[in-house]
Amino acid sequence: NAFQDAKRNVAILYSYECLMQNLQYQSNMFTVYNTLIQKGQKPLYVTDNSIDKITDCSLLVIPGNLLIKESTVDAILNYISNGGEVIVIGENSFSRDMYNKPLESGTLKNKVASLKSKATVISANLLHDTPKSDFEPGAADKIETVLNNIGLMNTRLVDKSTNKTAEVEWNAVEYNGDTLISACNYSDNSITVTVEKDGKMRTNISDIKSNLNNLSDITLEPFVPVLLKVPSSEITISLLK
Repeated sequence: NAFQDAKRNVAILYSYECLMQNLQYQSNMFTVYNTLIQKGQKPLYVTDNSIDKITDCSLLVIPGNLLIKESTVDAILNYISNGGEVIVIGENSFSRDMYNKPLESGTLKNKVASLKSKATVISANLLHDTPKSDFEPGAADKIETVLNNIGLMNTRLVDKSTNKTAEVEWNAVEYNGDTLISACNYSDNSITVTVEKDGKMRTNISDIKSNLNNLSDITLEPFVPVLLKVPSSEITISLLK
């Protein structure tokens, strides 16, 4: 269907070796993935062996990988030079070789420094001996800013109570000229949302599963998936007062 066939615009670099060496890595991976699906993305996982797949994506997120191969750094630098965006979680990312030895001065260390200088680096302590992520406050907002800057959040599901992007899983695709949005609220409380497209709140939204039309607000009940349709042309109301 339209959602299964939709292009994946964001990649996450996964490393089994990092998972084995760093207690926090699994939690970091989950935090990054959860943040991205709450920003309307459908991430693609890539590894050192499939790093070439990032060329089809607009953004690569490195979720606190301590270990690094030089061939992977070369591929990412080439990706950046061709217009790709990169987010690096943690200043200590890519600080060790595949034998878990700190990078000494030399070509690889210089390449890593160049990569980080061209990326958005989000502070995170990667060296705590704990399974819990330790990202800087506002990390999710920084990720959203990058997504917005590269045009991946022209459609947004907005929480009416906060006027911020709703903390629910959602994904939007274009289909026959309209926008379809699949969403599910995995919290214990209902959330009322609206749809923003190109900076304007949309009206005349249809809830396809419930067969309800002419909606501007939609209540997402806990664990009840919804499928919304936003017509290609309709009256819009600016969210900016």
